[in-house]
Amino acid sequence: MNRKKVSQQIVDERRIAFENVANNNYDKRRIDSLHNVYVQNKEKRFRFLEKYARYPNVVRVQLAMLIDPVMSQDPELERALHIVDLMPKVERDILLAWREYRVKLIEHMAKVKALKDSLDANKPRFVETIPNTSLSTVEE
Repeated sequence: MNRKKVSQQIVDERRIAFENVANNNYDKRRIDSLHNVYVQNKEKRFRFLEKYARYPNVVRVQLAMLIDPVMSQDPELERALHIVDLMPKVERDILLAWREYRVKLIEHMAKVKALKDSLDANKPRFVETIPNTSLSTVEE
């Protein structure tokens, strides 16, 4: 199949899937098969990362996304950290330092959000202004 036919087939499958979701017509077998494809692709990705862990230029970006505390999920994190351990020491230290930085950044943002929310909750209800033409500012 050429590329155009494959992309059209994917578009058609997505359209049918969205229509089925809108009409509450779920095909359990199709959902299970899509989930199996997702799991298989994830396994292939981890095998690829394990295979090329010695070549950090190839896998650095993917591992950085996998160990990111915002983006990662717990089961994937353990496998990603295992792959990071397979990398050369310098690259491993850089990735782990980056993860530590992201964790501290998340903690800092949570503290800032709490502080900002408390400041927003205690805002003054009005601001008193003194007009420029008041008697106290006009010289006689």
